[in-house]
Amino acid sequence: MNSPASARFPLALGLALWAAAWALQLWMNRDIIAGWQLSDPDDFLRLVQVRDLLAGQGWFDLTQHRINPPGGTLMHWSRLVDLPLAGVIVLLTPLIGAQAAEQAAMLIVPALTLFALVLIVGRLTALLAGRTAAILACVGIVFQPMLGVQLRPLRIDHHGWQIVCVMLALYLLLRHRGAKGAALAGAALAVGLAVSLEVLALAAGFGLVCLWRWLMEKDRRALPAFLASLAATSAALLLATRGLGDLAAHCDQISPPYLIAMGLAALGALAVSGTRRATRLLQFVLLAAAGSAGLAAFLISAPHCTSGPFAMLDPLVRDYWYVNVVEGQPIWRGSFGLVAPVLLAALVGLGVMTCQMRAARNTEQRAVWREYLIVFTVTMATGLLVLRTNAVVGAMALPPIGLLAAGLLRRAVESVRPLAKFGYAMLIAALLAPVIPAAMVVAALPQLGGSAKKAPAVSQSQCALAQSAAKLDLLPPGLIFAPLDVGPQILSGSRHAVVATAHHRAAAAMHDVIAAFIAAPPEAEAIVRGHGADYLLICHELAEPRLYARRAPDGLAARLAAGDVPAWLNSVYIGLPPGLSLYRVTPRPDGTPAPRR
Repeated sequence: MNSPASARFPLALGLALWAAAWALQLWMNRDIIAGWQLSDPDDFLRLVQVRDLLAGQGWFDLTQHRINPPGGTLMHWSRLVDLPLAGVIVLLTPLIGAQAAEQAAMLIVPALTLFALVLIVGRLTALLAGRTAAILACVGIVFQPMLGVQLRPLRIDHHGWQIVCVMLALYLLLRHRGAKGAALAGAALAVGLAVSLEVLALAAGFGLVCLWRWLMEKDRRALPAFLASLAATSAALLLATRGLGDLAAHCDQISPPYLIAMGLAALGALAVSGTRRATRLLQFVLLAAAGSAGLAAFLISAPHCTSGPFAMLDPLVRDYWYVNVVEGQPIWRGSFGLVAPVLLAALVGLGVMTCQMRAARNTEQRAVWREYLIVFTVTMATGLLVLRTNAVVGAMALPPIGLLAAGLLRRAVESVRPLAKFGYAMLIAALLAPVIPAAMVVAALPQLGGSAKKAPAVSQSQCALAQSAAKLDLLPPGLIFAPLDVGPQILSGSRHAVVATAHHRAAAAMHDVIAAFIAAPPEAEAIVRGHGADYLLICHELAEPRLYARRAPDGLAARLAAGDVPAWLNSVYIGLPPGLSLYRVTPRPDGTPAPRR
């Protein structure tokens, strides 16, 4: 590691780099800020959840009561992400009003997330590679593929905080040796797990580091401290955010089966640490037995979770929704323009770490780079299977990229040849912003970018759903049968309820929405009336309705796109944009009210 002087990363420097990065984010996203266009349906639904909390919904009540009423849908999202948003809104509402306070929160909270990551990346890089490398690494945050987008204005869902927690755990693990660093890393990862269960796969890398310390460095304290801290903090956060009323064996969030497994593994590691005379092989066998006991307890208490939270999805929901959520699919499902810069950053980071480990001058430096490499390799492997995890890969790659860029910058300064200086500058730009070389390749080979015309994102559609939702309040509040991706905008912008959104906890209702839009109108009528829907809304421009129409040319979505409206739907005109069609579900012929499922 570097000398104490070069390893310092003052708060003032972090503030300056953050201010520059945030100003750049504001400029690059000025159009969406001007129109307050939240970029993702999850951002809209997060805002709805915060509003419900501030309107009096219980802290422990995570049910979205306007999704598939009357029972509603219990969400797996954490109140931890709601807290900063709610806090900013509560503080600013008396000063600037509720609407302006919400808008301010959607700027302030992402800015705080970015500031936290700048400090962590800066201090981690300074610790490993010096201040110049730290500055360059922080410059690269905004330009790293899949990372900068999670830290931009109006991005209020959980992904940014998830990245911050993992990077904080990495910094703490490498900064503090022994039990202290392991325990602090376990606590940081527990917060990340409370935010998103996806952190669990990454936590395995930290556990491997602690196991290595035990077996190869005879440090018996790190692994028990890590596991105990992870289990205890996770249990405390579950009680603090879920209470005692929701202790079911959920597969998609930290729940009792996960806590039992963590607790047993921690107790086993603590017990094995007392076996002083055991050989290294015997210690490994005993630790493996402790881990196996925890895994067995998990499998016994939650056998339905063995294949992950999405394994039990209805086949129709999986085929029409889950496999089309590209960010949750393996990396090879992504486009070249997205995947190429991700792989470039990852491979550069991997190469620099390997070289630094081999060239380390002493045992301590070699150990730090080895541990970094272990965590990074596990994260990369996870990123290959889940595309959105590469936002964390990009963050972890920044310190070694900063180190390499600092070396190139030094050579550029020392060089006397203008052409060489320009070449070094281009290499540095490509390292810090790997989207640049990827874009150049796509420009030279357009076929790599895909030639098919893609449907616009929900936020960019001419249907203007975020703005149009408010017009729905011209109608009496009711239940709207709509495609999955537009449900959150309806909830955010109006008083209406929806049958389903693109969130797997409402899988049965999701099935019905998909089934209705691909069914012939008579069958679709039975499904829509079965939910007691008052209205049906569809934006034909979006990818989801296009998918329904393409796969089912005689289905409801295709018929509505062609202007063939069945008799059980009546068009409603309230000044909505062209392409956004709203219908009232006519009363039953016999006058009986439609049942609510």
